[in-house]
Amino acid sequence: MRRFAIHGIVLLLLTTVVTGCWDMRNVRDMYYLSAIGIDWKDDKYYLYVQLLDFTSISKNDGGLPAEPAQTWVGVGSGITLDQAVEDLYRATEKRIFWGQVSTIIYSQSMIDKGVEKSFDLLNRYQETRYYIWVYGTKEPIEDIFHVTPLFHTSPLDTAMYDPLTVFQQASLVRPIVLQSLLRHYYDAGSSVVIPKLVIKTGNWRSIKELKPVITMDGAYIINQAGIRKQMSYEELLGIRWVEENYDRSNILVKDNNKPVAHFNLYNSSVKIIPNDQLTALSVTISLKGVLAEVIEEMTIPELEKLAEQQIAEQVKMTYEIARKRGIDIYNLNHLFYRKYNKQWKAQQEAGSIELTKQLLDQVKVNVHIENMGKYRVNK
Repeated sequence: MRRFAIHGIVLLLLTTVVTGCWDMRNVRDMYYLSAIGIDWKDDKYYLYVQLLDFTSISKNDGGLPAEPAQTWVGVGSGITLDQAVEDLYRATEKRIFWGQVSTIIYSQSMIDKGVEKSFDLLNRYQETRYYIWVYGTKEPIEDIFHVTPLFHTSPLDTAMYDPLTVFQQASLVRPIVLQSLLRHYYDAGSSVVIPKLVIKTGNWRSIKELKPVITMDGAYIINQAGIRKQMSYEELLGIRWVEENYDRSNILVKDNNKPVAHFNLYNSSVKIIPNDQLTALSVTISLKGVLAEVIEEMTIPELEKLAEQQIAEQVKMTYEIARKRGIDIYNLNHLFYRKYNKQWKAQQEAGSIELTKQLLDQVKVNVHIENMGKYRVNK
């Protein structure tokens, strides 16, 4: 009798375990999205999704595959984003899982319409994460999703999935994640800088063909007040120097427009102090660096001085280009809001704070070259 009782208990426990697994799905029973793109055209939303074959990606550990991993691009459309999602669902064979999405790309037309119109859907859906890289682009989103990396490695190795690797070697516009976009977009006086993706051809080639790659080139600047502008890479050269603790950036130092040296600069420290009238700013930038290349013989103090002058000029140049287009590229309004809140609110009630050319007159830069490589240079 006791043996039958034990068998009954064991059978009951096994039944509980089995029934607890009925809702579980096999990996092969779902499609895992890795990236989404949102476009607006013909008075409709278009939702592009990138679907990767994770089975082929997992096989890369033993060596490089002969063929690139399979990539599929799906698209749905509708007068609302949710309708675009439903349109995609109706044409999909398996359940779509959104929890693996690592990248969101907005088309330029969607940025012009307003990316905030996508926030409710992205923020409300439980499967989507907050740590998702965000970009804008003028390229067809489908073309970006079809670009594969060098050596047929995983598509997850492209710059749109791993922007920090590129940023650590050549810092300009800091990559932004969805969480930061949502937070800063609604901050008072704040502007958000979104990196711009382009497809570039010409730097890499095999025997058979030129290889297109995805790279970041320029940025879109948006804010809650309706600013929807963009700036090119060359116009944004000053933004890296006011970025606190950026990883590394290069500068070609010139004397009378003639190249004399090449520096790798890092470990930035930035102090921006406004006066209480919100009419002037004191900017101090300190940088350390490595002398990468000497083109013309000069002493280290001379090279440092030239670099300091050039960096200050770039900071002012980016500010002035942005100012003329109505862009607060350095988020000075938000700085005023936090530092002198009462004065900022008073000026906002009277209209708005004017970003004048004189506001950024005082830019002081200190460059210290602490490493000169294997060669000695005159000090």
